[in-house]
Amino acid sequence: MANLYLHDIPEGVFAELQTLARRSEMSVEDYTMGIICDEVAKSWHGGEGNITIKQLQANLEAILRVAEQEPVFVLSESGKRYVILSTDEFARLN
Repeated sequence: MANLYLHDIPEGVFAELQTLARRSEMSVEDYTMGIICDEVAKSWHGGEGNITIKQLQANLEAILRVAEQEPVFVLSESGKRYVILSTDEFARLN
């Protein structure tokens, strides 16, 4: 996994990250990594409407968090499409 270092984060922003991380019972680093991964997963999903199997494998947890908000369409290497739904959305459809 690559390392990312952020410099010059405004004090107020960092303080809020600390508060949010504590509420989530996470370190600031893990909480911030989750935010970044979620945004990347949303961009993958938002582009063509499909994510690839490689993208799914690279960041499963973030993709599942996106699926809590909306269906996620996955495109396999063979061209088959699949949908990841939250259990609430699945129950609503049935």
